[in-house]
Amino acid sequence: MLIFGLLTVRNIHKTKKRVDAAPTTDTGRSKKSGKMSKKDVQLHRMLANQIILFIILNLPNPCYLVYRSLTITLVKSPFRRATETFLSNMTYVLIYLGFSLTFANFFISSDMYRREFFQVIRTKVLRQAPAPTTTRGGTTIRAVRQNDDDG
Repeated sequence: MLIFGLLTVRNIHKTKKRVDAAPTTDTGRSKKSGKMSKKDVQLHRMLANQIILFIILNLPNPCYLVYRSLTITLVKSPFRRATETFLSNMTYVLIYLGFSLTFANFFISSDMYRREFFQVIRTKVLRQAPAPTTTRGGTTIRAVRQNDDDG
């Protein structure tokens, strides 16, 4: 997951460089910006959080499987077998939980993801008109609309 996540980030950077090969200032000189954009920062944060979540939730299962293979020759009581079966099932639940927490991870990690999610809810579920958008520096910004009956 780490390798493919980093390859995805690298591909996005290469695509961005290919699309915007030589940005220029008003005077015609090329500008070089070493600063990461807000989207890139949020993408990196989402990727890091997803990898950390993946490691934390997937690590117990291999640990249990190693324990199980080391103790396979031991004679175990029915209570111990039941306890180990329960632990085995719980480690698999953690793996499945990781997949279901992807949305929550992205929702918490990224302002733009939250903004787009609420925009989809407004337009598709509530059938409201989309919020007006403005473009500032190549980034589309949706204005937050206030309800007329707020005040």
